[in-house]
Amino acid sequence: MENQNNTLNQNLEEFNELQSKKWIGYLFRIGSATSFAFVTIIGKYFLENIPTLQMISLSALLGGIGLGLPIILFYFLFNKKPAQQTFTEDIKPNLSNTFYLIIFLDFLFQVLYFFSSDYIPASHTALYLTLAPLVGLCISLLFLGEESGIFKKRGLAFTLFSMASIGSIFIFVSKENFAFARHDVIGEMYATLLVFLDVWFTVALIKYYKLKNTFSPFLFTVFFMFIMGIAVSPIYLPYLFMHFTEILSQDWLFLFLLGLSLFILKYCTMESYNRCNGLINYLLMNLFPIGVVVLEFYYFDLSISLIFLVGLVLILGSSFIIEYINTQEERKDIIRKEKCRNITA
Repeated sequence: MENQNNTLNQNLEEFNELQSKKWIGYLFRIGSATSFAFVTIIGKYFLENIPTLQMISLSALLGGIGLGLPIILFYFLFNKKPAQQTFTEDIKPNLSNTFYLIIFLDFLFQVLYFFSSDYIPASHTALYLTLAPLVGLCISLLFLGEESGIFKKRGLAFTLFSMASIGSIFIFVSKENFAFARHDVIGEMYATLLVFLDVWFTVALIKYYKLKNTFSPFLFTVFFMFIMGIAVSPIYLPYLFMHFTEILSQDWLFLFLLGLSLFILKYCTMESYNRCNGLINYLLMNLFPIGVVVLEFYYFDLSISLIFLVGLVLILGSSFIIEYINTQEERKDIIRKEKCRNITA
């Protein structure tokens, strides 16, 4: 009996350690939502004179070459193993097909996001992304058989996920210049495609962190930005050649800030998914429009209303309730499994 209690206590201690790791992951998710807002505002309002494809490609170049390349060189030069051995043993196994798929999907995500925000307000596009966790939840429950923690209670999980999306709608309609009639159908179409693309991207990311050979979140971000910066060179090189003087005199600082914001966004996103339950972490996608709308309020000198605060409470409240219930259910599962093991023994 004493050995059984010791085993149970050890399992619960490991569980509590994982919970601490998870909460750090959620802080990284908040960091990704904040950096996403800066990416949106810089790209939408400070680099509006540069076409979308070229803007994203140039920022990837500055982020990948300016930040990623020095870190990669440092990694190879100061690693104790020879460079060829380092690449063969440490780098090559991590460059899986899923890794390259994530890079492609992320680049496509950025393109569709800014294409959409060319026609409709950036906060409206971000609002669509709050539907992505609901779509992801439905796909997971219907096709992936997610039956752990709170997801065993399908109706409750769907209700709480829906509450967060309703909160995002409240935040959006709190804008003083809210009007659906002024929004363009093309922008709505891009935003709709963006929802399903984001679900695909998230599934690929969760799958990547279940593989045995994976980069750490920081190295993932470094190689991610570097490879993307090189891969999209056919897009930015002609534009860079034709507008070099203009970019150097007017836009280089905002392009660098966009590249830096993208770098921070990618790192915080990778770190959060490496530490947290994928679906619950995905729910915090509802934080993204909060940051975008707050910065738009500041940029356009708008006032925060009661509706905005209600939406904020709905998002944060539902996220907290989901995490609390999920933690309790996971703790019960550990105790239940230990009891079943003892009965069998």
